[in-house]
Amino acid sequence: MKVIQEILEAEKKAEGILKNAEKEKEKKIAKAREKALESVTQGKKAAEKKNDDYVQQQMAKLDQLKKKIRDSYASEINVIEKKAGKKIDKAADVMMKKLIEEVK
Repeated sequence: MKVIQEILEAEKKAEGILKNAEKEKEKKIAKAREKALESVTQGKKAAEKKNDDYVQQQMAKLDQLKKKIRDSYASEINVIEKKAGKKIDKAADVMMKKLIEEVK
């Protein structure tokens, strides 16, 4: 009977050891998952920052290009307006001369 009791006690101790080992295993798995998730999150944040920086660079380039285009067209518009103004004056002079000739 003593042997059976020792075997039962050994089994209880073994079960306790197994339960503790299982708890430790679960803790280690949880920590590993946390670290993996943290690593993935950091990688994702780094990729997003890199992407945001690239988009920001491209937007700055587009803004510069838009400004350059606006500036170049603004100068062309000014030239056209000046030429048109001169032509309007010339056209008005020609029309006035024709009217004066017809009236005479």
